[in-house]
Amino acid sequence: MNSEYILLALAVSTLVLLAAWQLKTDAFDLRHIIVDSKTNRVSLFKVGQVTALIVSSWGFATLVQGRCEPR
Repeated sequence: MNSEYILLALAVSTLVLLAAWQLKTDAFDLRHIIVDSKTNRVSLFKVGQVTALIVSSWGFATLVQGRCEPR
Protein backbone atom coordinates (compact mmCIF):
# COMPACT_ATOMS: atom_id res chain seq x y z
CA MET A 1 0.00 0.00 0.00
CA ASN A 2 2.80 2.44 0.80
CA SER A 3 4.56 1.66 -2.46
CA GLU A 4 1.51 2.87 -4.38
CA TYR A 5 1.64 6.21 -2.60
CA ILE A 6 5.36 6.50 -3.25
CA LEU A 7 4.84 5.78 -6.96
CA LEU A 8 1.98 8.29 -7.12
CA ALA A 9 4.07 10.95 -5.36
CA LEU A 10 6.95 10.32 -7.76
CA ALA A 11 4.67 10.64 -10.79
CA VAL A 12 3.07 13.85 -9.49
CA SER A 13 6.42 15.41 -8.62
CA THR A 14 7.77 14.53 -12.06
CA LEU A 15 4.79 16.19 -13.72
CA VAL A 16 5.20 19.30 -11.56
CA LEU A 17 8.91 19.51 -12.41
CA LEU A 18 8.19 19.12 -16.14
CA ALA A 19 5.50 21.81 -15.98
CA ALA A 20 7.86 24.18 -14.15
CA TRP A 21 10.59 23.50 -16.69
CA GLN A 22 8.09 24.12 -19.49
CA LEU A 23 7.20 27.55 -18.09
CA LYS A 24 10.79 28.55 -17.27
CA THR A 25 12.73 27.55 -20.39
CA ASP A 26 11.80 28.54 -23.92
CA ALA A 27 13.91 25.76 -25.45
CA PHE A 28 11.90 23.03 -23.67
CA ASP A 29 8.45 22.46 -25.12
CA LEU A 30 6.29 19.51 -24.07
CA ARG A 31 4.28 19.79 -27.29
CA HIS A 32 7.20 18.20 -29.14
CA ILE A 33 6.25 14.91 -27.49
CA ILE A 34 3.06 14.63 -29.60
CA VAL A 35 3.38 17.25 -32.37
CA ASP A 36 5.08 16.44 -35.68
CA SER A 37 7.95 18.82 -36.38
CA LYS A 38 7.29 18.96 -40.13
CA THR A 39 3.54 19.57 -40.17
CA ASN A 40 3.10 21.16 -36.71
CA ARG A 41 0.02 18.98 -36.19
CA VAL A 42 -0.67 16.26 -33.66
CA SER A 43 0.95 13.05 -34.85
CA LEU A 44 -0.99 9.82 -34.38
CA PHE A 45 2.32 7.93 -34.34
CA LYS A 46 3.74 10.06 -31.51
CA VAL A 47 0.50 9.85 -29.50
CA GLY A 48 0.64 6.08 -29.94
CA GLN A 49 4.22 5.97 -28.69
CA VAL A 50 3.41 8.04 -25.59
CA THR A 51 0.34 5.91 -24.90
CA ALA A 52 2.33 2.70 -25.29
CA LEU A 53 5.01 4.04 -22.93
CA ILE A 54 2.42 4.89 -20.27
CA VAL A 55 0.55 1.58 -20.58
CA SER A 56 3.72 -0.52 -20.58
CA SER A 57 5.13 1.36 -17.59
CA TRP A 58 1.90 0.80 -15.69
CA GLY A 59 1.93 -2.90 -16.65
CA PHE A 60 5.53 -3.32 -15.57
CA ALA A 61 4.90 -1.63 -12.23
CA THR A 62 1.85 -3.87 -11.68
CA LEU A 63 3.85 -7.01 -12.44
CA VAL A 64 6.70 -5.96 -10.18
CA GLN A 65 4.29 -5.35 -7.30
CA GLY A 66 2.96 -8.88 -7.73
CA ARG A 67 -0.62 -7.87 -8.37
CA CYS A 68 -0.89 -9.72 -11.64
CA GLU A 69 -0.74 -13.50 -11.45
CA PRO A 70 0.94 -15.22 -14.43
CA ARG A 71 -1.22 -17.82 -16.13
